[in-house]
Amino acid sequence: MPEGTAVFAHQPLLRIEAPLWQAQLVETYLLNTLNYQSLIATKAVRIRYVAGKNALLLEFWTRRAFSPQGSVWASRAALAGGLDATMC
Repeated sequence: MPEGTAVFAHQPLLRIEAPLWQAQLVETYLLNTLNYQSLIATKAVRIRYVAGKNALLLEFWTRRAFSPQGSVWASRAALAGGLDATMC
């Protein structure tokens, strides 16, 4: 699915085809990466919707990220979800 595409329930984002043992090696990392970023982007969209188009919204999720890479993912996802700026 191309980046920026709206995703609905029960739609696959990613499909991995490999022998079971190979797929399990990357499953945890991929699920964590996709779930975390989609969580942040979804929350950002909801905040933007409630605040309105004219509100200036800043992202501070990087303070609660689980790693340096996670903070970059959070910032990117928040901006993709409609926030105006990031503290990262």
